[in-house]
Amino acid sequence: MVNLALDRTVNRRRVGVRRQEQLFLDFRRWGYDERGWTRETRDKYLRQARGANGWLEQHRGVSLFWASPGDFKAYLFTKGSSARNRNNVRQALVAFDCFLMDRGIIDSNRAIGLPRLPEPENLPKALGLNEAKRLVRAAKAYGPMWHLVILTYLDTGLRRGNVVRLAWPELDPGMDWLHVKIKPRDKDHRIPVHPNLKRALV
Repeated sequence: MVNLALDRTVNRRRVGVRRQEQLFLDFRRWGYDERGWTRETRDKYLRQARGANGWLEQHRGVSLFWASPGDFKAYLFTKGSSARNRNNVRQALVAFDCFLMDRGIIDSNRAIGLPRLPEPENLPKALGLNEAKRLVRAAKAYGPMWHLVILTYLDTGLRRGNVVRLAWPELDPGMDWLHVKIKPRDKDHRIPVHPNLKRALV
């Protein structure tokens, strides 16, 4: 395992290519051993760290290992205006500094102070009418229960967890309304029952 702590008094601005590569590989392995990250997350963080290192060496004359918080901020602001993209970069830099701290190479996480931008809520993409019709036809082939489940998804907009917890008492006697509690706050919702769904329920 490479330890750069001894190099600080010799060269704080550059780390040899071979040492960099070994540390990057150690970072990826550390993400699995210590954090349990998925392969996708480890690969993404590794790409982000290498990208930051390349930019910092080219534009700031310092490696990622010895960059200042100001260097980090300068790099972050080159990553466009997308909140999600900037936050992903920030998260990777925070993770990389956690690794360096764990290895005793740095004393504090330089990326913690980077701004985290508010992200818009992810809204699911709505199915088109033809897609919904094909889905309903396919569900019929698996029997009435699957057909009912798919219609409930499509006609109420409920999430999977809410659909699987539905019970008959949540339907009013005329089957015109559903009365459900939506997690996480268990807020009461009154949802109209579409005629197609009502026929399937009957």
